[in-house]
Amino acid sequence: MQIAPTTQIYQNNYTKISDTNNKKQNIDINGDTIIDLSNKFPKNIVNAIDKIAEDTNMNQVDRLLFATDLQMSMSDYHAGKEIHPNTMVGDGFDGKPMHTDHIITKKEMQSIDFDDFLSKALSSFTQGLHTTGGEVKERYEELVNNYSLLQQNYNQVKSEPIYA
Repeated sequence: MQIAPTTQIYQNNYTKISDTNNKKQNIDINGDTIIDLSNKFPKNIVNAIDKIAEDTNMNQVDRLLFATDLQMSMSDYHAGKEIHPNTMVGDGFDGKPMHTDHIITKKEMQSIDFDDFLSKALSSFTQGLHTTGGEVKERYEELVNNYSLLQQNYNQVKSEPIYA
């Protein structure tokens, strides 16, 4: 098990922000390109992510990284794997790859119990927070904070229609 550079983990899952040639861009008040997550997530999850970004003054790159981390964690959950931070790569304690190769689709997301997923992710990340140190502990703290906010925000918006 090792920590991978963040860019290595995320670069293959989303179009890079700089690769927006010939695409209409939405620009926020800080001049950042707003990445449309509606093709990757159900509307209620996008709304919860956006609320976190707004409440924490998260820039668009960090919003995208959090969304990618969430999608990869949901992929692992959907595949029946234990949830690990997505910056952790390699084999798990069982000798098998930590993460699934399949990236969950928006349709597949609608079939999972998101409350159960959030509960298991928070449990896993909280356990990691208490058993690590240094840079890894900082990563777990960030995950626990963001997933706790996601859980709170999701509970507020989950009554909204799933289909956008």
